[in-house]
Amino acid sequence: MKKKICAFAITVFLSLPIFADSKNIVYNESFDFKNVDSLQINLTCENLNISRIYGDEIVVEIGTNNIKKLPVVTLEQNDDYGTGTLTITSTIKKVSLGFNSTVYLYLPQDFLPGELYISNVSGNIQSDVLVSVNNIIIKNVSGRTDIAGINTDYFSAAAASGNIKIQKLSAGYFDINNVSGNIFAELEKSFEAKSKITTISGKIQVYYKKNESPFTDDSPDFIISSVSGKIETVPFD
Repeated sequence: MKKKICAFAITVFLSLPIFADSKNIVYNESFDFKNVDSLQINLTCENLNISRIYGDEIVVEIGTNNIKKLPVVTLEQNDDYGTGTLTITSTIKKVSLGFNSTVYLYLPQDFLPGELYISNVSGNIQSDVLVSVNNIIIKNVSGRTDIAGINTDYFSAAAASGNIKIQKLSAGYFDINNVSGNIFAELEKSFEAKSKITTISGKIQVYYKKNESPFTDDSPDFIISSVSGKIETVPFD
């Protein structure tokens, strides 16, 4: 019995470095946010984790167990304005068994891009509040999308089977659609133009403030539809 306990303790001790560096960061680069006016992220199976930070730099970190399949990070300058688009593009065409990779994107609190575009195929997307002047567009085929807040003029989110969860949605107008995944949306304030949330077979939950109901006669058109899924609209204080 003592031998088994000793063997277990040795195993745990040897595995500690692995758990201590679970992100396995192999790429780290920073960009002055004043040189960036938009973000474009195109991933295949990598997870994406976006956080807000204090400071003047956008930080990109990539953790992976296969350094040969790193996404490419570039800042494409716009000659007319001196700013450009920060792009993060997956190099993967075929996913291999056991592959694991996460892109960590840290955005300064004062960073206000004109546009933010995120596309993923099977990886999860998780983020703090996303802010943009003009539009935020998110496309995720089968991965989960979980955003703590949206603040923009136009917001679009689409999926085929991955669940979409949007908290504190503040947009002039929006379009959220899914095929078989569920949709959760919490409206932070009234929108200004026709908006919709639709799915075919997934469940839809819409939470809205009692004093800013989107269902009044003078509110913009608001379409909520699901062919076979359940729809819930819930007012809250």
